[in-house]
Amino acid sequence: MRSLIQYCILIISVFVFSGCTMKTGYNPTYVKDMALAKNEKIEGRALVYMPKDELEQIISAKPTSFTGQALTLEVPSGEIVKGVSVKTLDNIFLDGVDFSSRAENLEKYKLIIKPKMVSFEHEYNALKNLGFAITPQVRIGAEMLVLNSKNEVVDRKYYESGNIDGETYMINLQPTEAINKILHQSLQKFVIKAINEIYYKDKPMFIIGN
Repeated sequence: MRSLIQYCILIISVFVFSGCTMKTGYNPTYVKDMALAKNEKIEGRALVYMPKDELEQIISAKPTSFTGQALTLEVPSGEIVKGVSVKTLDNIFLDGVDFSSRAENLEKYKLIIKPKMVSFEHEYNALKNLGFAITPQVRIGAEMLVLNSKNEVVDRKYYESGNIDGETYMINLQPTEAINKILHQSLQKFVIKAINEIYYKDKPMFIIGN
């Protein structure tokens, strides 16, 4: 009887929004704060640069899993990439960070980075839990371009996350937010990885937990 109840709860939580398009957005609470001392930060100011078309980028996708197949997720990827990048770099650079959609006055920045999410897949994996719970999963790819003061690309980094699992649940009336949280945290790890590779190749300085 207990297994039957669990199964019914699972079905309700996944398909209550069937046939709908659900929208996500940038949520700063999903981006982990980095408590760094002043002497641990990088001197200078950073710039996150994203042209208007990339800032307004939206990705619409159905899950790759059978579970939740009728639910389309609309992700404002440009808005999320901007928010995650700005908040993360503001923690790392001593003089903070600016954002711009124009490549102007670049000479005053220690780092100019142009981030973009280039791929996004998600699923509600019930198979790994024998059908009695769901594990949200995300796979993303992101490009991080490093520019100089002449708006020339001096470094190009590409990262793929592989399958990233979120917290397994039996019932969740906001299943898309479980995906959104993983997306934010995966992007943040990419930004931090890029900074470590640029400034601390031999020994990563900035680390966040799972």
